[in-house]
Amino acid sequence: MADDGAAPPPLKPAYPALGVAAKAIVVAPDGAVLIIRRSTRSSTDPALWDLPGGKMDDRERLVDALAREVQEETGLVIRPEDAEPFHVSHFVKEPFWVTCVTFVCPAFTGEVALSHEHGEHRWVVPGQHRGLPYARAIEEQLDAYARRLARRAGEAR
Repeated sequence: MADDGAAPPPLKPAYPALGVAAKAIVVAPDGAVLIIRRSTRSSTDPALWDLPGGKMDDRERLVDALAREVQEETGLVIRPEDAEPFHVSHFVKEPFWVTCVTFVCPAFTGEVALSHEHGEHRWVVPGQHRGLPYARAIEEQLDAYARRLARRAGEAR
């Protein structure tokens, strides 16, 4: 093949944009995990169960985005320094390819007061969360947390 000096055509990215998000496994003193149900009017995953959290703002640290989103969506206050990342998932949320980091949040203050984006909340027992309609990647994140607990219980024996 002869080199005619022409520049190769630009590569087209697989997705036009990348996104980074954080989700919280907010753990009550009894070990239950908070899930929140998206509003039926939501443009994304309406009426599906979700974990508190969301995307980062420009120049925001991921743990600060996590704390902000948890407070905005649930009224609960978590401390970013107590949030422990433990799972990474990936999914498409057009037009984004999203990398989502899930954090365990072992302590919080306040009472649940949902934002207008959510209509209901529940505390579920890890490993007994099946059977509900979940938003994308949420069941994967809950399963990962249940496996983590089972692993730690096995190590403690």
